[in-house]
Amino acid sequence: MSKKLLNKTLRNNLIFSVVVLLVAAPFFYFVTQRLYLEETNETLNLKKHGFLKDFHSHFTEMDIPMWNRINRDLKISKNTAGILRDTLFFHTYFDSIEMENEYCRALVSPFKIDDKGYILEAK
Repeated sequence: MSKKLLNKTLRNNLIFSVVVLLVAAPFFYFVTQRLYLEETNETLNLKKHGFLKDFHSHFTEMDIPMWNRINRDLKISKNTAGILRDTLFFHTYFDSIEMENEYCRALVSPFKIDDKGYILEAK
């Protein structure tokens, strides 16, 4: 008789544990994903603000090629797409050091150098 009671208790505990796991696993995945995106977006914005604070005032058009050669995470290019505000998106790029395509989050932000439109791409 006690063996049947033990089996019934174990079965109930197992069913409860499986239900909790099936509910909790997706919840934790989506919470973790959201926290990751928020942290990544904050880091990209900090990179942008750091560039604008520390380098932008000293920049000329002549400095852009050298900047792009030595900097892997911040690239400057002409604003040919007419971007008017900061845009966050997912991006795939080829990493020449790892020799593979990388999937990452990127920030594109318009700014001006010598009254000409440029974009800063932070990844």
